[in-house]
Amino acid sequence: MRKSKIFALVGSIIFSILALVGLISFWAIIYMPENSEIMTELQDSGFDKQLLSTAAMIAALILIALLALNWVAFARLTKEKGWGIYFLVVGIFYCVASVFNGVGLILTLPVALCFILAYVYRRREVLEINKKNY
Repeated sequence: MRKSKIFALVGSIIFSILALVGLISFWAIIYMPENSEIMTELQDSGFDKQLLSTAAMIAALILIALLALNWVAFARLTKEKGWGIYFLVVGIFYCVASVFNGVGLILTLPVALCFILAYVYRRREVLEINKKNY
């Protein structure tokens, strides 16, 4: 397996784990009993279960779409040109997003670096293939 595929695989696995843990923890908070400390704090802040359920559904749809795109991009990285650029764009987005989120720096920065390195190594592999052809 080439380096670009390895970095794309590692980044996709880390992102999948983080997304699934995040979704499970968010749903666990929503379905806690009404008298739990977290739910009373959220209700005191003006959030009700309906709003939290809607936000969780929207977040779940976005994360599932990103998970699917990441795995499709991993599978097609060496076959089509555009998926390398996808990894670059998503990696830059995660890198910028991790700057504005304290915990995100620790969690999403490795994913961002893996995706950016997947693009860099894919670009290098394409240049080596083109150099051999000429």
